[in-house]
Amino acid sequence: MASTASARSPTGRSCGCGGPWDDEDGGGRTLYLLEVQSDGRRLRQVELGPDGPGVRSGPDDWPFNPPVVDLFDPELVGMEIGEDEFETAWLRARPVGQE
Repeated sequence: MASTASARSPTGRSCGCGGPWDDEDGGGRTLYLLEVQSDGRRLRQVELGPDGPGVRSGPDDWPFNPPVVDLFDPELVGMEIGEDEFETAWLRARPVGQE
């Protein structure tokens, strides 16, 4: 799994940026932006591919939601993004399942 990072937001949630993953079908790379809670579980996610505004999803879209982030991993600090950057990507992305 790609590395992820987090930054505490004023609401008590964490915003973060996942590293690029190779697209399984060879069509490019995907960058995963994650908003996670204190136990490392995703609250919201935006998948940014090589073209288009991205796809957003939340807990209702996932069959399970295990912890994906170790909030104490020092290697992830350099991958942090701000709450505003995450919100901008979230608002631009289309909901999962919409084409």
